[in-house]
Amino acid sequence: MNILIAGGTGLIGRHLSTLLIQKGHRLSILTRQDIHTLKTSLQVPVTYINWIQEDIDTTLAHTDVIVNLSGAPIFSRPWTSTYKKLLYSSRLEPLAKLTHGIKKSPDKKRIFIQASASGYYGSYPCQKKESPFIESHNSGQDFLAKLAKTWEENLTQLEEENITITILRLGIVLANDGGAFPKLILPFKLFTGGPLGLGKQPFAWIHIDDVCQAVLHLINQPSSGAYNLSTPDYLTNKEFAKKLGHYLSRPSFIPIPSPILNLFLGQRSILLLKGQYQDPTKLIQTGYSFQYPTLDQALASLLRK
Repeated sequence: MNILIAGGTGLIGRHLSTLLIQKGHRLSILTRQDIHTLKTSLQVPVTYINWIQEDIDTTLAHTDVIVNLSGAPIFSRPWTSTYKKLLYSSRLEPLAKLTHGIKKSPDKKRIFIQASASGYYGSYPCQKKESPFIESHNSGQDFLAKLAKTWEENLTQLEEENITITILRLGIVLANDGGAFPKLILPFKLFTGGPLGLGKQPFAWIHIDDVCQAVLHLINQPSSGAYNLSTPDYLTNKEFAKKLGHYLSRPSFIPIPSPILNLFLGQRSILLLKGQYQDPTKLIQTGYSFQYPTLDQALASLLRK
């Protein structure tokens, strides 16, 4: 298949590109980075395209699958009013350009896979493990929930097209080469690891390989609607810290108090002090089987590399 990844140079995009190329797909990547530099540094057989509408339209005319991973990083900068606007625009403007290209191109059956987040359901300081969110639950009311909801709602522009729209509500992606995991393990390596705040907050997670394999699965077996992409291994932050300390042979009992996180991170502390459990049963019912369904398996994989 001809596959286009928007935002394909980020963590998920890099891993997904490698897998899709291994499976024999022809790949194009939409990026704001310098194309010559990418071709020189990454050394992978893909076509790089900048966000120029004419080039996007031309590429989409020959594309079978679009995977949209665009968006400024949630955690990397303080949530000033300016950065909050960027979090919205960096998601909605690329989607608008892709929508324009799809509407303009010849009518053909396509698959459109859109990244979203488990934050869609809202963020909570604690949650019963027996009551995880399923895809039909209403969205939450905090900033992250409203961001995810707006992002998903803008997909309605594509509903009249001959297209299968799949939404991925991603939990925290665990990978060695980016995202949250390197930041989470650093305190443990310094012998200062432990739970964040009270440690009762839900910790929805998924291994990077499962993210990519799930996307490939949904390409091979197209299905419309939202899917929760996190494992059924429901853990609190304190339970996650304990397991991480065990695998690193480091102590895991030194908590970082909530006021400290609030002081240094401001509004972003919600990402560490609150969370949600989400139920992946709908994905499993399509025939997907997690490679790393438990944190023990995921940590054994990540920490031996």
